[in-house]
Amino acid sequence: MENAESLNADIKILEEKDLSDYVINCMPGVFFLQTEEGKYIRWNDNFERVSGYTKQEILGLNAFDFFDGDNKQLIADRIADAFTQGKSQVEATIVRKTGERVPYYFMGCGVIYNGQRCIIGAGVDITEKIKMEEIVHKSEKKYHSLFEQATDAIFICDFDGYFVDVNQSMCTIIGYTKEELLGMHASKIVEPENLQTNPIPYDRLHQGEHMLNKRKVICKDGTLLHFEVNIKRLDDNMIMAIARDITERKKMEEEKERATYLLNERVKELSTLYGISRMLQALHTNIDDTLLALASAMLNGWQFGNTAAARIVYNNVEYKTPNFGPGVANQSANFTTFGGVQGRVEVVYFDDKPAAFEGPFLKEERDLLNMLTEMLKVYIERKLVDKQREEVASDLMQRNKDLEQFAYIISHNLRAPVANIMGFTDVLNDDDIDSETQKTYINELNISVSKLDEVIRDLNTILQVRREVSEVKEQVSFGKTINNVQVSIKNMIAKEGVQIETDFVEVDEIITLKSYIHSIFYNLISNSIKYRRADVAPVISVTSRKSGNRVILEFEDNGLGIDLNTKGNQVFGLYKRFHTHAEGKGIGLYMTKTQIETLGGKISVDSKVGEGTRFTIELPV
Repeated sequence: MENAESLNADIKILEEKDLSDYVINCMPGVFFLQTEEGKYIRWNDNFERVSGYTKQEILGLNAFDFFDGDNKQLIADRIADAFTQGKSQVEATIVRKTGERVPYYFMGCGVIYNGQRCIIGAGVDITEKIKMEEIVHKSEKKYHSLFEQATDAIFICDFDGYFVDVNQSMCTIIGYTKEELLGMHASKIVEPENLQTNPIPYDRLHQGEHMLNKRKVICKDGTLLHFEVNIKRLDDNMIMAIARDITERKKMEEEKERATYLLNERVKELSTLYGISRMLQALHTNIDDTLLALASAMLNGWQFGNTAAARIVYNNVEYKTPNFGPGVANQSANFTTFGGVQGRVEVVYFDDKPAAFEGPFLKEERDLLNMLTEMLKVYIERKLVDKQREEVASDLMQRNKDLEQFAYIISHNLRAPVANIMGFTDVLNDDDIDSETQKTYINELNISVSKLDEVIRDLNTILQVRREVSEVKEQVSFGKTINNVQVSIKNMIAKEGVQIETDFVEVDEIITLKSYIHSIFYNLISNSIKYRRADVAPVISVTSRKSGNRVILEFEDNGLGIDLNTKGNQVFGLYKRFHTHAEGKGIGLYMTKTQIETLGGKISVDSKVGEGTRFTIELPV
């Protein structure tokens, strides 16, 4: 029984030994159990492979045999520590049987084994660790060299914003020493306004976001520099930034931007000049419409045209943009056309402009204004010459028409009475004619003479219109003129129940020939009464308004009207009548048109049969 129990115990011990051998042989490094004197009691297979010695050779070796030089004393000291302190660790280089030296890290503990003091320990090869440390050391050395030698400013901050390290370039650029910067908060060197509009994003940096932004940095001497800053997190507590001084680049960019801006302004100005030049060269446009369009178009050439207004004043008439009014700054240029007529071109700004833009106006805009003013002057003078040429041509055409009319009158209206007179005279010269017949012919002769005299007086009236143009012009009131006309024909007005409506609020006076205006008003109003409709009370409307440098008069009635489709080209002809029930010779409208054209104006007619007629008169101011 005892033998069986002893055998079982021996088997158990063997099993435990096999298990421990398995465990220590599975360890990645070396394992060993040695006495206080350095004799090895137990070790794993790795110990043999690493040392290069066999089991029998190891039994004959001492722990100190694996080390040389200073390492022997180092190992002796650490063995002593293991017994005095309970455990110890050391890095030392072992010498293999081949003489190869391999760095190892050892850790051991003092134990009592089989009644004697021993050390149980393990070691791992740290060759790769040392290589990595060397690489890291070289990297750190290289990093430090790059850190200090970099031309860009480099600094490291903690997440509270305080400088932990800065390189020499940063000190040189902003003028602080390293000692002054270390411990200083980064916000102390950033322009306050820049910091307010673009705070340092510590939260985003803490999340690992890599950022690139621009900063305005205040140097020690107060100089303001522009930096482009590349920021990233180093670890949980540190931020590294590389800051490049872009002040000169910023200046160049601003200069380029400014140059581009000014170039665009010049393009705007040239485009405006070209557009206005095309506008001023356009045919068949009147001065009023052109000057009004020019006032709006010219603002395209000003740098802040959207907050500006323009006005052109010529011959006391204003042509302006709808928003024109008092502004904070204005620019103007005067001109004088031949004949001494004054004019002015003016631009106003409603908002103050920054000094960076050379004040409210660019100096080139003064040149632009002067050029536009000169172009406008040339345009107006050309228009005036064209107008004079047209007036001369129109006058020649009118005179030609007059001659044709005179020829017609002479050939038709004079021919019959003259022929009658000649015939009656021949008869009266006959001595054989009796007294009764003679009396009859004399009566017919008087009728023919009267008709001849009437025609001659009509011709004289027409010629008188041309002569009266040299009369002195004066201030004429439309209101007073129509009152005078109403007084002169009050009986006719009362008899027919005529209602005359007037509106001269916009313009009531004009400098012109008073006799002509009275004649024009008289003829048109009396015609409206003569050619009224029998079934309705006559209503005559006379109004005035201003359009540029011209006055527009409109005479409108509810009378019989004229068939313009068949009679349109005869309305203003001499001796032309369209209704025979009323007295008339057909020279009233001819006289009216002649007088209006003599004043430099024109007249047009719009009429519908059975509805009424409207005469529109344009007179120069």
